[in-house]
Amino acid sequence: MGWSFARRRVLAAATLAAIATVAPVMPRPSRAAGLRRTVRIGTVNPPGSATGQACRAFAAAVAACPVLSPVLQVQVFTDGLLGGELEITRACIDGSLDLAVTASNVVAAIIPELGLLDAPFLFRDAGHARAVLDSAIGGELTELMRAKGTNNLAWAENGLRHMTANKPIRRPKDMLGLHLRVPQSDVMVETFRALGADPEPMAFPQLFEALRTGRFEAEENPVATIVSAGFAQVQTCLSLTGHVYSAAFFIVSSDLLEDLDQRQRDALAVAARAGADASRMAASSGEQAGIEMLRNSGMTIVQDVDRAALAAAARPVVDAIAMRLGAQRAAEIRAYHA
Repeated sequence: MGWSFARRRVLAAATLAAIATVAPVMPRPSRAAGLRRTVRIGTVNPPGSATGQACRAFAAAVAACPVLSPVLQVQVFTDGLLGGELEITRACIDGSLDLAVTASNVVAAIIPELGLLDAPFLFRDAGHARAVLDSAIGGELTELMRAKGTNNLAWAENGLRHMTANKPIRRPKDMLGLHLRVPQSDVMVETFRALGADPEPMAFPQLFEALRTGRFEAEENPVATIVSAGFAQVQTCLSLTGHVYSAAFFIVSSDLLEDLDQRQRDALAVAARAGADASRMAASSGEQAGIEMLRNSGMTIVQDVDRAALAAAARPVVDAIAMRLGAQRAAEIRAYHA
């Protein structure tokens, strides 16, 4: 942790300088002087979620930036209005969408090595995760993404993921046979299956109705997302499992980068960093406040979760995932201290 804003700005500028190398040699038509490009940024989560606030903070930073405001106007789309997370991620890669804030589990469907970040109990806590992603380890992952055609401007955050259900989840036996919605993530499907649950992936925008109709018995998300999505209306218990730290990416299309000069690209990275910082603040401040809101709305808050037992039950599958996706990197993450 402990990185100054200035240091982050230098890192962001360096990242964008590397990203700049993906632009094709073929020249693009220049835009008429004085005209602003309208760019869209999307997230599947509600406006009050950490990623929703990241998008809004990014738009505000662009509007306040003397380098970017004359050339860009940002439109924010939340609640999955532009599609599911996998769809908007692919749209950024193919250039049909300008920016998206999407979860690491979804990007892992495109770049499998990133699935390691969604291994349960890999990070000690949110502070540990942030420090790792702001370190050289995060820089290596950003470079890995760039080499595979995906441009990451900044490390944003969904937050620690917890479980909601119509019963308490305290220990592994409580998950046996539980029909659980998970994101579009092979790692999370594999993990919860190993814990005895019956996991099934589904895009987030359809989740509320699926819980309301009983298609799923349970789901798992950060508290801010649980609050914003109104899941207290369709689930009775929040169990504070904190099983996965959910990172998010500020993905930008190569098409947008090609329309900007280097100074503007650097400024875009700084604006994305402002959005990422807003997501982290929202996740931190919103968790305790959100827990109280959910309690006041009638949910039972289950705090006496045996996380050690859950972690021990998950360890074999986590080790297998690490062997497949990067055992050395997993060891570096577990051992990292800022």
